[in-house]
Amino acid sequence: DALPRTSLLLVVLVVPSVFAFHTLFPLPAWGWLLLPFQLTALWAVPLGLGLAASLLLLRHVPARHAREALGLISTLTLFALWLANSFLLPRVGTMPGSAVDVRGTLARLTELASPTPGAWMAHALEYAAAGAPAVSLLATLAILGAGAAALLLATAIAACDMETVQARILSGGGRRGDRPRPIRHEPGPDARGLVRAMLARDGRLIARHWTILGDLLTTAVLWTLLPVVAAPLFDASRETLARAMLLGLTVAIGNEVAARVLPLERRALAWSRLAPVTSSRWLAARLAGAGAFAAVLLALATAGTARALELDAGEIARLLAVLVPALLLALATGLWAGATFGDPGWTNPRSMLTPAGRIIATMSLIAQAIGWLVLTDALPELPGLPDERALQGTAALAAALVAALAFADASRRLGDTELA
Repeated sequence: DALPRTSLLLVVLVVPSVFAFHTLFPLPAWGWLLLPFQLTALWAVPLGLGLAASLLLLRHVPARHAREALGLISTLTLFALWLANSFLLPRVGTMPGSAVDVRGTLARLTELASPTPGAWMAHALEYAAAGAPAVSLLATLAILGAGAAALLLATAIAACDMETVQARILSGGGRRGDRPRPIRHEPGPDARGLVRAMLARDGRLIARHWTILGDLLTTAVLWTLLPVVAAPLFDASRETLARAMLLGLTVAIGNEVAARVLPLERRALAWSRLAPVTSSRWLAARLAGAGAFAAVLLALATAGTARALELDAGEIARLLAVLVPALLLALATGLWAGATFGDPGWTNPRSMLTPAGRIIATMSLIAQAIGWLVLTDALPELPGLPDERALQGTAALAAALVAALAFADASRRLGDTELA
């Protein structure tokens, strides 16, 4: 059950590092054959330790609060590591007047990390590149032993505490403060308007699952800062950098917010068919709520970026001419991904889509970001093409058409939802 949810991120983080190492220190064929075993062990160590810690925690904390706390910790940890690796580590000892010994700093960091499985894998790669198969194999066996030990620890704790934890979960946690709240009967859509009712309902759902908001904001910040990381590689103007940052934010936040709209309903989504509104109208109201939330974040980011980079009114107007159709397309494709790949049984904000859905949604996000950047920066420079305004107008019409098709298919899928 944990494999599809946890293995993809490990592969995305580790495999590129191994290929980068291979470009400078070529690995032999037998070194690559050891890589799957090393990855499996690296996956098993945190899995076993996490299972053991979760069982111990659930003996004393209600399951919902434990899940929220652990989800927040994992999101913040990934965010901090991303910032450190992207901004802090590449600049160690490179600041003007810096007296930092880069090699000495890295050596001390290596010494601190020496008792960890990641360091053992690094040693295995190092000795494989040096042509020492025996030592590399010993380091690989150390990683496998750590993974086996972590899983054995989780098994031992589960043998003692699993029944107790399951009983606490089934009984609601055993705490007085976890009693169900009384249901408040509020006016229906006809009295207040469908969109207002949906916005109020979204507010209650987000308050109940507040870690979703933290995950959304973290995702938005990561995609916004990505062009800043790559900025030293290119000679970009202020307007180009601002456009790349805001397009990354627009595409990411539009896709991420809209993709969570339908999975947020869980099993109650099937009951939308019994509502006195058509599926397309109900879905349009949900999309309006997601669009309002994304538009607020985008407006705040645009104002902050314009102030930080000192953009004038004309530059801001040119930015908005691209950001508005990009947001429309991102919202529609995200809504389609949620309708197609939504997992009503999700337990973590990052698992609201199935594994295949997360891959397809990420590829769609990347393709949209690259497409808008090419449209705004590369195509206007080519000879024989229409001017920038004509290109943007054509792209806006194409985005509206694709968005309409995505919305229509999502509406059809919602209409086919069966009561469960």
